[in-house]
Amino acid sequence: EIAYKNKSYGDAISQYNRFINNTESKSSKLYNTAFYAMGYAYFMQENYLQALNFFKKYKDQENFFSKTPQRYVDNSLRLADCYFLLSQYEKAADAYSYVVSKQFEGADYAMFQHGILLGLMKQPAQKIIVLQKLTNQYPKSIYADDAYFELASVYQDQGNDKQAENAYNVLISNYQESPFIPLAYNRLALIYYNRNMDDKALSYCKTVVDKFPRTESSQDAMRLAEMIYINSGRGDEYLDWLKTVPNADIKITRQDSLLYESAMTQFRSGDCDKAIKGFNSYIERFGSKGFFLVNAHYYAGECENSKKNTNEAIKHYIYVATQSKNEHSENATIKLARLNYGEAQKYYEQLEKIATSEINYIEGLVGEMRCNYNLAYYPAAKKNAIAILPIKNIAKENLIEANMILGKIQLMDNNLVTAQFHFNYVAKESKNVVGAEAQYNLANIDFLQQKYDSCRERILNDYFSPYEFWVVKGFILLSDVYVAQKDYFQARATLQGIIDSYKGNKTLLEESKEKLKKVEELENADKESKKTKKTEILPEE
Repeated sequence: EIAYKNKSYGDAISQYNRFINNTESKSSKLYNTAFYAMGYAYFMQENYLQALNFFKKYKDQENFFSKTPQRYVDNSLRLADCYFLLSQYEKAADAYSYVVSKQFEGADYAMFQHGILLGLMKQPAQKIIVLQKLTNQYPKSIYADDAYFELASVYQDQGNDKQAENAYNVLISNYQESPFIPLAYNRLALIYYNRNMDDKALSYCKTVVDKFPRTESSQDAMRLAEMIYINSGRGDEYLDWLKTVPNADIKITRQDSLLYESAMTQFRSGDCDKAIKGFNSYIERFGSKGFFLVNAHYYAGECENSKKNTNEAIKHYIYVATQSKNEHSENATIKLARLNYGEAQKYYEQLEKIATSEINYIEGLVGEMRCNYNLAYYPAAKKNAIAILPIKNIAKENLIEANMILGKIQLMDNNLVTAQFHFNYVAKESKNVVGAEAQYNLANIDFLQQKYDSCRERILNDYFSPYEFWVVKGFILLSDVYVAQKDYFQARATLQGIIDSYKGNKTLLEESKEKLKKVEELENADKESKKTKKTEILPEE
């Protein structure tokens, strides 16, 4: 007994063994007690198998109706613990149930352990019944708070958050010294977070941080609060709150990451309103020192663009495109070229230089060609178009467009044969309005080369019929053919027909009227000339 009390459990076991093996000891009233004590000595050494053997021996030698029923019940309790620790759950449950039935000291502990066992045995409904019985029968037990916490946990696992919430609140209200209080607050915070009641969840997190500082629960609460703030796009609020928490200093690099991630969470979820607010807050807070500044500007631009806030999007894209080469340079430049029409040429030219994929290189080159042509930078447009022609696997429409532009530029430079080559390609490959325009230009080249019959044939061959504008342009050109051939009657009839029947493009109508005046002037002049010649050859009287 002295060795046991001194925690010399090995010596105690040795002495108990000597006592048990002494033949005279069997007649001692302490003989059976020695089995009980041996069980405890092994139990304290965590040798639960040997402890189990000696607790069983005591149980086999004694019964509840002996002179020491309390000891018998306590032995049964330790026997149950050994079964539990050795994972013999059924036997443990029977032993705990026996202790509960006797209602001696330790019955509340046995009831609690029985409830835990039922949980391990996948019987949550039975676990709830046992733990509710414990809280009802032993509300002042040192295990009552444990029971409420376990009850709440079972309810939460079953998705019964209302019952779980009630159990946590009883624990908080009635057992204010319980070590489970901060855990209960954190669990309540999680329940409200899952209900999308972020502010209520945050209030519980902050309670834990305030009341239980520098604890593991406090750290858990701060992590949950961080997640709530970040996932709701309120990273700036989180950083402001941290300033009020003692010993919660956070490195500037961590603040940088948190605020950026807060905005990115909203961007990934498709909530552009919150994402824009978050990115702008990040840009404002960290300025040029922000580690994710380029990304923040780019994704803010993406959101603004998706909301059709073009001017705001352009501001963000310009920042990205004007930084040193980065992962978003190419895409930002593409967006600027497509959105910022006034400076599209500049950005398409930049895209051509920085493109890392053929598709983007082609878009840059084609876009640059269009802009240069529309801005009347014809030598640059010609250079772009020539660069497009040899590219393999380029889309047919890009080749058609490049040939069309080259044909027009060559036509302006009076390089008729070269222009004809490019227009022939377009006319052959395109059967839409672009092809109709090419056919018109080919007819015009015939006219310039004084191939009037060829020009007339091309116009009258119905190449333009689906496209009224080019039909009219063709007939205006046909009037020029008739004028060149001094067939003023046909020229006037052609133009008058356009004026009388065409209700489309006003410019073409004005052109037709102007040409009709000139035809009439030429026709009148021709008539006067003929009359004069006729007078000159009359004989004198």
